[in-house]
Amino acid sequence: MNIPVQLMQAEGKFSVPGTRHTVNREVVRRAIGRLPVRERGEVFDCFADGAAPSEKVAEALRSLIVELAEQSEVRPSP
Repeated sequence: MNIPVQLMQAEGKFSVPGTRHTVNREVVRRAIGRLPVRERGEVFDCFADGAAPSEKVAEALRSLIVELAEQSEVRPSP
């Protein structure tokens, strides 16, 4: 999963590669916040210099994004 630097600033919904889910930047931010500290730091370093995170970190982030997207689909509307 290539995480573009613009992901945190972009508006609207995004597709999650390999799934049927679309997410917004809040879901991405929550997913990053659930990463272990070292991996979270790597993601923020990547945002700062425009590089891609390691495959391990990218997959962990993708997994968390999918998990949060699935939870938000199940959660009833207020």
